[in-house]
Amino acid sequence: MPEPILEAREVTVDFAHRGRNAGHVRAVDHVSFSVAAGERLGIVGESGSGKSTLCKSIAGVYKPSSGQVLYQGAALPAKRSPDLRRAIQIVFQDPYTSLNPRMRIGKVLEEAVRAGGRTGEEPAQQVQELLVTVGLPAVAATVRPSKLSGGQRQRVAIARALAVEPTIILADEVTSALDVSVQAVIVNLLARLASERNLTLVFITHNLQVVRALCNRICVMHAGRIVETAFTRTIFAAPKHPYTLALLAAAPRLHPREEASEMTARPAAPPIAAEGCAYRLRCPLARAKCAEEVPPLARTGDEEPGQRVACHAVAEGWEGAARSPANSTTGES
Repeated sequence: MPEPILEAREVTVDFAHRGRNAGHVRAVDHVSFSVAAGERLGIVGESGSGKSTLCKSIAGVYKPSSGQVLYQGAALPAKRSPDLRRAIQIVFQDPYTSLNPRMRIGKVLEEAVRAGGRTGEEPAQQVQELLVTVGLPAVAATVRPSKLSGGQRQRVAIARALAVEPTIILADEVTSALDVSVQAVIVNLLARLASERNLTLVFITHNLQVVRALCNRICVMHAGRIVETAFTRTIFAAPKHPYTLALLAAAPRLHPREEASEMTARPAAPPIAAEGCAYRLRCPLARAKCAEEVPPLARTGDEEPGQRVACHAVAEGWEGAARSPANSTTGES
């Protein structure tokens, strides 16, 4: 197999906890994964699962407390060179807070073009080409971010990332604040750009249907750890981890008569277990071993190719994965 273009090895991110209970909060806990060139990887999970923190540690916004992020086989240093910063670009959830409200869109993009070191055409011409690429009219260059809709601002944020000609784009919840119809436009735009420019895409979201439409492979995160990873079709057709099943069961259905999976979380929002498997307080399959050991992310013998699961019950031969909500939602993508 070819070497991955992006790899995380045992990445852990801790944040200092100030106040009466001084210490630290672990947001990402020994996460490892790899992405091939041109692949579209989705990282999904509920709020607080650590997916955005993981994304920002890959981008260099946060420094991992331990572990490594590798690009093209080489570990990324704490202080990245301009070339490395250009190679891995991040698009944030709220483009309004990441765009200078006092700068006109043309100047925002021109600044990015100059930072990318692109030569040839005049910067103004390159700005117009970027606007066309993301489907915005030329007049958008003359206005400030406040004059644009949320979807238009997100297009500007994507255009700014493209201005430096990256090889990897990290999209951090880029559709979560948008209307459903606008979400579809942004997802289609990212899919087209990834194909046309051979971009590697890491897409962070809590929306399973969005990641289903866009990504080749999915990592499911819970409490800072990856609990299941597989090709997208496998996650929806034959999920294994109880948390993955609960996420799918909670997803909206097209038809009210569709039955949910038998595997649902219980209760709705209990505390996360401090030791052993973090999901065990919500898991209907929890057993004594779950309180003693953190289950490793590994194959258990009968998964689809590329599927890995971190669950003691699955490792011991639980056969209930066929009762997945995938067959009662929208079918395979």
